[in-house]
Amino acid sequence: MTARSLMACLAALTVMGCSGFRSSRRLDITPFAESTINLVAELNYGLEANQAHYLRRYAHGELVAEYRAHWDYFRPVLRGIGVYSLALVTLHRSDQSGTERAQQLADFLERMFADELVSGSSDLNMTSDRVREILADVRAQESLVDGLNAAQPIVDEVARFSGEYLDVIKDSQHRLQAWVIQQIDEDYATLLALN
Repeated sequence: MTARSLMACLAALTVMGCSGFRSSRRLDITPFAESTINLVAELNYGLEANQAHYLRRYAHGELVAEYRAHWDYFRPVLRGIGVYSLALVTLHRSDQSGTERAQQLADFLERMFADELVSGSSDLNMTSDRVREILADVRAQESLVDGLNAAQPIVDEVARFSGEYLDVIKDSQHRLQAWVIQQIDEDYATLLALN
């Protein structure tokens, strides 16, 4: 029985390697970044021109303009999420020290938000003082992981805003869809009456 237990322990150690004996905070964010980039790349903002041949006559009007305006407004946010993901991978793979990586993360976040916060045009529920406080905390960290933890309030706020604004887009899409269906029903009422 002890030989079998010893073999089980050796097998477990072989599978685990030395990771069971040393603390590891190595972060593999590549899957996260790849998933985020794929998500942003695959988002369909509406019908493409070649898909909308029979709907072209309905591609104008107030609801269409509103829906397009919502996506035009939100597209930079999606692009920013993708760029943030790439920046994390780049920082993670760099040869810099943990402190330098945290500094670079803070610099990157500052560049992402500086213009909107200074101009007062940001829709994030964070004051410029709060963002500066968070960035100072990120810069004070000794590792990228700790820097990411310190930056989490900004990420959470972007996620909150994104979720709320995607609901606005979804509502706009539903209104547009209902309007298009109504227009089609009116345009083809004679044919529909034959059924």
